[in-house]
Amino acid sequence: QRLEWPKQAAARRERLEAIEQSKEHRELLRAGIAADKAALGDTQARVPPGATNLLTDALEVEEAKPLVAMWLRAKQEYEQTYQPGTSHYYNAKRKAELILEQIRALVPQPPVDADGLVPNPVYTKMLAKILADETKLEGLSAKIAKAERHVELEAERFAARVEGYAIYSQKLAQIDEAKRAKEAAMEDLSAATDLLATLQRELPVRTKRAAVVPPAPTEPNILIIAMIGCVLGLGAAVGLILLFDLLQGSFKTLDDVERGLPVPVLGGVAHLETAVEREQAVRSRRRVAVVSGAAVALLTVVVSIFYFDSTMLPPVVRDILAVILGA
Repeated sequence: QRLEWPKQAAARRERLEAIEQSKEHRELLRAGIAADKAALGDTQARVPPGATNLLTDALEVEEAKPLVAMWLRAKQEYEQTYQPGTSHYYNAKRKAELILEQIRALVPQPPVDADGLVPNPVYTKMLAKILADETKLEGLSAKIAKAERHVELEAERFAARVEGYAIYSQKLAQIDEAKRAKEAAMEDLSAATDLLATLQRELPVRTKRAAVVPPAPTEPNILIIAMIGCVLGLGAAVGLILLFDLLQGSFKTLDDVERGLPVPVLGGVAHLETAVEREQAVRSRRRVAVVSGAAVALLTVVVSIFYFDSTMLPPVVRDILAVILGA
């Protein structure tokens, strides 16, 4: 039921929206009926019989449709073609009247009252439309009333369900809380049982061998660490050399030039090194060697001091060496 609750709530909102739309339609229908009644009050119920109404009714009869076309041609002939007072004019007019009599014979005519009036078709159509709209309005009002009663009953059921779901959720929360309290109590009971069992056991304690300080530390193994450092340094150096050689984009041999250029190579000139360049290279190598030797010597001294008497080193250096060497 709780899973179906959102669908039911959505369906109820749709029904409420449908009721509102029906009410709007009802108001529009009422306004239309009022406007039609006002127009009906300005329309005469009975009017003198005329050819226009007769021709309008004749167009709804299949046998009279050709006569209507003939009458229109005859009327146009004696009104627009011939001069009034001539024999042709009277003959054409007589022909139109005969056609009109035939149309009256085919089309049922409304009864004429004592005043010579017949029912106004416009009035009749408006009255029929008003009656149909009023019937539709009554049906729509009944439908809205029924839907509103259904919505009211549904609202009462929904209110009861909301209250019930609230109580149900509260009970679920209480059950979860009780389960958590039960689990905590079981854990406390288990801990108390273990403690009681430990207190009740009396196990004999005997010393097998006296603890002594080892003559030399087992960790770290300086020799293994040094060998690993040398291997890793050598591997890193070789890798850097290969990487620099791969990334270098200069030509080293004549074959490289021929592969890189679309023209043939006629000759090459070797690198010429001057005395000044050779002297600068020697000085650079000496500086690198001196700096590297000093760094290695300093590192050796620091590590030796760390192993013999680490208190002579600053705390920061001592902590770094302890992390690196694992001491």
